[in-house]
Formats: sequence, C-alpha cells, structure tokens
Amino acid sequence: MKFLLLLPVLLWPSFADAENIKVLSYNVWFDDASGSAFRYQQINALISRENADYVCLQEVTPTYLQMLEKAFAAQYHLYDDHIANKRYGNVVLTKAADARSRILRLETHMNRNALIVYDQDYAVVNIHLESLLTDTRIWERQIAQINHQVLHFPKVILCGDVNFGDGERENARLSAFVDPGQDLAEVTYDVENNPFAQRTAFYGEPSRRLDRILIKSDPPVVNVRFEVKKVVFSDHYPIVLLFDDRR
Repeated sequence: MKFLLLLPVLLWPSFADAENIKVLSYNVWFDDASGSAFRYQQINALISRENADYVCLQEVTPTYLQMLEKAFAAQYHLYDDHIANKRYGNVVLTKAADARSRILRLETHMNRNALIVYDQDYAVVNIHLESLLTDTRIWERQIAQINHQVLHFPKVILCGDVNFGDGERENARLSAFVDPGQDLAEVTYDVENNPFAQRTAFYGEPSRRLDRILIKSDPPVVNVRFEVKKVVFSDHYPIVLLFDDRR
C-alpha cells in the first residue's frame, strides 16, 4: 500500500486553522447480480470504515441506491442524479447538513451527468465521463462544460471516473486542478490483477489510472495523502484523498 505526500512551500498550519478532510471515490460497477450477492455489502463496509467526509460513487444502480439510502441514512446526506430514471448514475454522500445539489447534463451518447453537491466549504463534482476508448473529443467537451460550471466556486473537489489515462491529451483540460495521484501513477483499472476488470475491459484495453480526485483551492490544501485501495469489490479500485484544509 503506497501513500503520496505532497508538501508545498507553505507554513504548516496549526490545528486551530486546519481541518482534516477525507474524500473517497469509487466506480462500483453496475452489475447487480454480483452486487446484490456480495459486492454491495463489501463496498458499504468499506464506506463505513473509511468514514470520509465526501463519498463519490459512480455506476450506482437503482437497486444499490436503495441499499445506500438504508445503510447510511444516519451517517450521510445522499444526493443522486435521478438514478431511478436510468440504468445507473452518480451518488454523492456528504456529512454537510447545509449541502445543496445540481445536475449538469453533459454532452453525451451514454446519459452521463456531472453531479454537483456544494456546501459552505466545497463544491464536490462527481463525474463519469464517456466510456469508449475513442471518445477524446467528447471527453474534451465534457471537461469544458464542467470547467465552465465550477468557475464561481472558490474550492472544488472533482472526483470520479474520467475514462482516460495518464499521458493522454485530455489531461491538459484539467490543468486548473491539482492531481494528487499523478506522481504516484498507480492504476485504478487493473486488467492484469482484477478479475472484474478482466470481465469488463474492451479487447486490448490496458490497465490505466482512470479514477481521479482533483482539487482546486486558494490557498492550496496541505498535508495531502493519496491512496489507491487495491480491494476487489468492483472492476475499479477505490481511491482516497486526505488533506488539511486552511480556513
């Protein structure tokens, strides 16, 4: 298990002016057969153990949404992008009682949205971009939509499954954000070692870092730790970001 420690050249904050914030992002895979049998319970247990302030989930089905609502009603406020009306979608769980939400309809052939949940501190943007290997132009237009939508938020956490890997040109469109997992460069869609990824991968698709938690904040957050959790509860691995937020 690896951690990345990023130390910007800033005075270290005291406990009085910093708050520890934790973010979990996970593409949970929309397969209800294996999910209802065992995977969804494992994912719920992971969410409980991590006890993150914000949880971003992608590929949540109506069936799993009901399980989440029952399991975490006392711990989190839950927001989704109208999952009841489609095959699967995005969910944000937040501990912030003052949160509000909006849904950004993306340019898409796959019914994809960005789910934006915002409170007095952060706008959390949960994304699941188009899934085909040749969707470069759509990815770029989707990112442009998201960038425009979050311009007025001073602090943004962008999390989810971007569906493109490191070294691809779409990454340049995310240059306004800090990418804590970039230097660590551990894959989150692991065709070599994750049997669920082996089942869902396109022919010839390589292992890649598809999942991101990105931050835009002024002043920058400090004491950043990023982790890829190599548990096989989905065709993706979950990722966790922990940081101190200057108030």
